[in-house]
Amino acid sequence: MSNDSQDPAGLRQFDVPAFDDWQRAALESLKRPSLAHLSSAACGNIPVEPIYPFDAAALAEAVHDAPPGHFPFRRGSDAQPGWRVSVSPTATTPEAANRMLRDDLEGGADALVLRLGVGPGRLPVRGAADVAQLLTDIPLDEVFLWIDMGSDAAQIVPWLRAHLDATGTSPAALRGCAGPSLFDVAARTGALPNDMTTHYDDAARWLRDGFVAPGALRTLMATASPWHDAGAHVVDELAALLSQSAELIRAMRLRDVTADAAVSAVGLQFSVGTSFFISIAALRALRQLYAAVGRAFGAADAACRPMVHAVVSTRHFALLDAHTNILRTTTAAFSAVLGGAQSIETVPHDALSPQSSGHARRIARNIQLVLSAEAKVTDTGDPTGGARLIESLTDEIADRAWQRFQELEAAGGFARALQSGDLARDVARTAAERRDRVATRQDGIVGVSVYAAAETLPPLDDPDGDTAVPAPCADCDAIVPVYPIRLSHDFENLRREVQQRPVPPVVFLALYAAPKDAHRLRAEFAQGFFATAGIKAIKSPVFDDIASLRDACQQRPADLVVLCSADDAYPQLAAKVVPDIKRELPQTRVVIAGRPGAHESAYRDAGVDAFVHLGCDVPQTLRALLNLDAAKEMP
Repeated sequence: MSNDSQDPAGLRQFDVPAFDDWQRAALESLKRPSLAHLSSAACGNIPVEPIYPFDAAALAEAVHDAPPGHFPFRRGSDAQPGWRVSVSPTATTPEAANRMLRDDLEGGADALVLRLGVGPGRLPVRGAADVAQLLTDIPLDEVFLWIDMGSDAAQIVPWLRAHLDATGTSPAALRGCAGPSLFDVAARTGALPNDMTTHYDDAARWLRDGFVAPGALRTLMATASPWHDAGAHVVDELAALLSQSAELIRAMRLRDVTADAAVSAVGLQFSVGTSFFISIAALRALRQLYAAVGRAFGAADAACRPMVHAVVSTRHFALLDAHTNILRTTTAAFSAVLGGAQSIETVPHDALSPQSSGHARRIARNIQLVLSAEAKVTDTGDPTGGARLIESLTDEIADRAWQRFQELEAAGGFARALQSGDLARDVARTAAERRDRVATRQDGIVGVSVYAAAETLPPLDDPDGDTAVPAPCADCDAIVPVYPIRLSHDFENLRREVQQRPVPPVVFLALYAAPKDAHRLRAEFAQGFFATAGIKAIKSPVFDDIASLRDACQQRPADLVVLCSADDAYPQLAAKVVPDIKRELPQTRVVIAGRPGAHESAYRDAGVDAFVHLGCDVPQTLRALLNLDAAKEMP
């Protein structure tokens, strides 16, 4: 034990290894020519490296240059850590929503989230009476507000004012953001008002006439959620937020709103998912970039302080094993906390069900309360600051998002991007890439595409079945809408179709002994593969002679026979077993567990119908094997 008070563990007696030393040791240990396989990159190719070299200069700049609460707010909007707690609204009437909100506040929430107006996922209010009923016994001046009025703010604001007057609540006491989210509605409905002048005039008037006190309740809302829900890459999400913000600020400046007032009037909504480190870095980058936008408009540094509301995404939510959504929510909420969001909205794990339960809302709320009260995450400001992984990702995301933002601005701004459809098409391409990564299980969804329980039955109703977009309004320009996706949908739909078959398909795994337990590993892979469709495959004993294996396959009629062995055994099995199976059981399809390699043509000539292996499109392969889609050719 060292007596050095500065080095009680005695670590200074050891040399600090250089990054090159680590690389050499890793290459020798892994017996690989390169370490590229240790890097990961999701859609958009933002790499996450296995280790980051120490950079003293970068660390000093990250930690000491601008502490939380100071421009450019990369490390936090506020000097004091902490956030406001809310749960996504799911009620469909003002009365039910009021009960839900009061239960949330009594249960520990200190923020109120409402999405009002006409459109997908919104609570319709039809007059002052509805607003009064919705907000009965809710102390608006004591909670953080996030009230999204869609494109109906002109009607809703007077009703909200009437409620404030009736309850004696001062608008100056309100905190949070309450205002229109015109671009959110436009993106989801495909209808952009062809004359935004009236909407912008109203917003400017609310800023000037004392409805809110400067710096208290913000009245302009920019959101990345429609594009996130549709599968966008984080770079496009941030660029969309920045471009929306610039559009709103420009409109206010043209109406004689000061730069400080306009910049400090925008609230930012950002969706967080299961990409833990990316979400943390994206929130840090968002604050830094918004501050840069504000300064570009001439606002003072203090006015550039962002207000960020983080919403847990349902893009990765699953109907199957819905309790796993609790863990997805926890991951997303934790990343939002570490990323410095000022308010966080968690989602009940059964939100995809027709009726979300009160118990699920309590769990969603308690996830945040545990992070705050028990994990004490907020005891430290900017807890990830200085970590090379987070700082590097923040820099990378910020650089790419700023470049994309400049491209949107150069093309005419955000409204123009919606009208041209360019952004929607970019998002659709990224969504297709995400679906492909899930289908090929490069990205797994626990309980759905990996570690699926074959006996779990999905609901017969498809929550994603209706993707129709409301018809554009008479005074709107038709634009290319973005459609929300859920990445587990294709697997769930596959299982739903299998479930509806009158006779369940029978899958027989024929195991032929191979060195190093290759037959067992292949059988376990095949079991998991077919379990994603809700099929519990039957596993044979391990045979060490071909005749016994052949007899077992012929004596056990099955829809599918899957040969499970080592690669070098398959030529013999294809030649001596497959033809007999096809002759005795002509309706049975034969599958090999593994890649065919150079033998594919010979295997198919022998009667092998398909191959299941790492990297193949699981839903497409299973649909073909089970004749769910006769037009599909088996891989």
